[in-house]
Amino acid sequence: MKSNDTALQGEGSLNAELRRLLDGPLAHPESVRLALRGAASGELRYGFHSHDAWELFCPLQGVLRFEVAGQPEVEIPSGTLHIVPPACLHMDIRFLAQPPDLLLLVMNLPGEDANYGGVGVGSLHDPHERSALSAAGLAAWKALLGEAPAALMERVTAALSGGTWGHERALGLLRVLVTAYAEVAEGSGPALGAPSERRVSDALNYLQTHYYERSLSLAKVAKAVGLSPSHLSCLFRQVTGRSLHQTLLDIRMRRALALLEQEGLTIKQIAALTGWSNQLYFSAAFRRRCGRPPSAVRVAL
Repeated sequence: MKSNDTALQGEGSLNAELRRLLDGPLAHPESVRLALRGAASGELRYGFHSHDAWELFCPLQGVLRFEVAGQPEVEIPSGTLHIVPPACLHMDIRFLAQPPDLLLLVMNLPGEDANYGGVGVGSLHDPHERSALSAAGLAAWKALLGEAPAALMERVTAALSGGTWGHERALGLLRVLVTAYAEVAEGSGPALGAPSERRVSDALNYLQTHYYERSLSLAKVAKAVGLSPSHLSCLFRQVTGRSLHQTLLDIRMRRALALLEQEGLTIKQIAALTGWSNQLYFSAAFRRRCGRPPSAVRVAL
């Protein structure tokens, strides 16, 4: 972050913002919202995407504009925690008219696309200060929670639909989640793991949030994480055991399978939403990967 970002000055600033989250929205039931999956009907513009993991947004300054497919755009006030569940098709927030003063905390829980999760704080125009857990850090986080973060979030969702007492229980579970993360992160500095793990984690995060872009390439990801394409390619395979291109295909296929389960989307729309230039290329790649065309998967469902 730039030095003139006064909210983030000094060491341990990211953990300070996590503590601010605990003392703010996680102290008031009305300050926690859950994004509900829309009907996926209507206009599906470029930029709609989903994740295989839970994503938490909290505007620390300014108002976040957010849009789920099939629903009108909503405004998330400062000091509100907005929970986006897996497979919820929503617009990339960078493509919405966000206020210039928006300062955002984003927490990604571990999922298939990004095994270690992470927390980022910043504006949409400046690089985020990020904390990505190493394998050891993730194990420590799970140990403190006593369960996988995604399992805890399932209980949060159930509690949020249970009335006043349910909301209080959800807040308690979320406080455990954030406190455990802050404790692990604070014990090991602002970014955990070896430099190679952190670079690959950044690359995985970029793939997860940009997979729908047709022009996404190794060179583009490498530029985003500050490495040469050849260095990133070698490092990515060394850490994950797979190529970056294979990982991108995996992400796109998982997103496509999730969209095939939703009503109201055509195969052509799903191809466009998952980064393919046309339906024919998508169907051919899907058949090679899954052994049958996407239309057969939809019939089976």
